[in-house]
Amino acid sequence: MTDWTKEEDEAFNEVEKQSNLGKQILRDLGQPYYFDVYVSPSQRNQVLEEAALMCENHWEKDGAALWCAKTIRGMKT
Repeated sequence: MTDWTKEEDEAFNEVEKQSNLGKQILRDLGQPYYFDVYVSPSQRNQVLEEAALMCENHWEKDGAALWCAKTIRGMKT
């Protein structure tokens, strides 16, 4: 077990407090904080493909748009 100094312990508690505050703000805005939602590889690939298509269809057909789409498709599993 690590022995924390009083300052380190207080800093950790402050970070935890801020994190919980952020989560509460999201819940209050109607955006629940999910950290344990499983996304299957096929679902992830589908979302990545939609993002790649957005690059292709909504940007000018130039090198940047094609590079963006190619990079996103490269993230698929």
